[in-house]
Amino acid sequence: MNNWAPGQITMFFSPKYRENPLKTGSLGGAFTIEEGISAKIFQKNINGDEIYFNSQLLENGPSLDVIEIIRKQSNKKIPFIEVIQKGSLPMSAGLSTSGAGALATARAINEEFELGFSEIQLGQFAHLAELKNYTGLGSVLTQFHTGILIRSIAGAPGYGKVVKLDLPPKKFRNVLILSWGGLSTSKILRDKEKMKKIYELGELFTKEAIKKADLETLFSLGEQFTKQCGLASGNVLYVLNRISRDELIGSGMAMLGETMYFVGSMNALNKIMMEFDAPFSLLTKIYERNLNSSF
Repeated sequence: MNNWAPGQITMFFSPKYRENPLKTGSLGGAFTIEEGISAKIFQKNINGDEIYFNSQLLENGPSLDVIEIIRKQSNKKIPFIEVIQKGSLPMSAGLSTSGAGALATARAINEEFELGFSEIQLGQFAHLAELKNYTGLGSVLTQFHTGILIRSIAGAPGYGKVVKLDLPPKKFRNVLILSWGGLSTSKILRDKEKMKKIYELGELFTKEAIKKADLETLFSLGEQFTKQCGLASGNVLYVLNRISRDELIGSGMAMLGETMYFVGSMNALNKIMMEFDAPFSLLTKIYERNLNSSF
């Protein structure tokens, strides 16, 4: 379906700001998950665009801004629209719902009005909307490529580059998400002191990940980043220091949220669910788009 985009989890990152916003983004390690955001367009006689996420009206954010970006770039007149977004992922929890929503909305508008924009262009529009709202830097690049990857060059789709890694055996593609709430991505991205440490650590880890280019190194760096970046809460560190690593490929904090990811066998994830509790939990799988299929 062209009106869908996956959630994504960034394990570690290093911001890169450039004069050209299409070259602004982040380096780092990330992966996409099967849960995501869908968007459907309705043309109604309304006095402004309206977006609902699981029936909740969104008063601002990337999904609204991506509509305006597309209007300015399109030769066709686009009326005010109502966008209905649906998904099982919580907002502001480090699962990139804002990026998924913007990308899904861009795809839905493109299809509804037959605008003819390419997938790369739609990804760029969503990326620009994310930057405007300080809700993400590299999320859309990951959501565009899908799978497990290293963001080796920062930027929007068409500008940023990734190193794709092979997925683990099917037995180990399961993902458990535990969340105790959200963190303000925009607030953290504006905190120069916190970002200085993240910039240095994330760049170092990205270089190491590219050098080794294997899953073991990538997920190990994700856990190290959680412990060293200075953003992890007591809940995250408590669980991270007590879980069993048996049949577990990796675990850590989803950047940026008070949210943890665990990747491994169902046996390993079931043990974690039995031992630890959180207000939000979800079992899903790593998602990688079939190159021969549409979204």
